[in-house]
Amino acid sequence: MNARRCFVASRVQVLESESDYASLIAKPKVKSVVYFTAPWSGPCSLIAPIFSELSNAFPNLNFAQLDVHELDDTAAEAGVRDMPTFHFYANGQLQEPLELGGIDINQLKENIQKLADM
Repeated sequence: MNARRCFVASRVQVLESESDYASLIAKPKVKSVVYFTAPWSGPCSLIAPIFSELSNAFPNLNFAQLDVHELDDTAAEAGVRDMPTFHFYANGQLQEPLELGGIDINQLKENIQKLADM
């Protein structure tokens, strides 16, 4: 018997420019989670599918990812130093950055739930 993996469509928007990022975080009455990632980061590779699943579990939030190699100036301006880093925005304001040098899925879920409950 062959095991098959099923992949659910992700709601994660890939930010491809500084203007994509600026536009997303500045939207009034919108809540967004931005995931700063790097292709070389092991923890980023492990948490990426979980982030995709969470995007489907919280349909009232925007989920986006930003590759720090592609948009290094944007990541630097956002103060990103560690991978993975998550920023939570509500009404155009940064709520709490979450830098996970490792993988703490429970902490990520708690912060996403907190943003959804605001």
